[in-house]
Amino acid sequence: MIRAKKIFLIYLFASASLLATQALAQKDKQEITTKNIIVPAQVIYAGQEINSANLKEVSWTGIESSLSTLVTDSPNLIGMVAKRTLVTGRPVPKDSIRSAFLVLQGQVTTMVIEDRGLKMSSYGIPLQSGGVGDTIDIRNTQTGLVVRGRVVAPNIVDLGDTQ
Repeated sequence: MIRAKKIFLIYLFASASLLATQALAQKDKQEITTKNIIVPAQVIYAGQEINSANLKEVSWTGIESSLSTLVTDSPNLIGMVAKRTLVTGRPVPKDSIRSAFLVLQGQVTTMVIEDRGLKMSSYGIPLQSGGVGDTIDIRNTQTGLVVRGRVVAPNIVDLGDTQ
């Protein structure tokens, strides 16, 4: 009897959720869509790297416009790092993941700059961690000056391309 009540309550909540989504879609004149998306198969904690073992594919029903804010396929998730805890079975918002850090704060890193065929390099200490494409501040170990650069590879920061 108790098991039947639990099943009924789960069905009731699922139905209410679907009805609420449909009502919201009709109000805003948006279309409801059902699509297979990738979600965590287990809890993924902030700072943990995402791999194929902790992902699964599920059918998702919702407003089509909200799909653009979610990560929907595994190639866009595998190798990324969770910015915050990702809950089992819940869609992953794009702003809750980041690329893995290739440059770590406080660890000696190579700074490079290339101009008209001349390439120079020096060592620096990053003032923050960063992944590919991130612009970070880095202190030159020889001069003590703080410069800005873009992370291009593990422990390499390009000072010439910081727009």
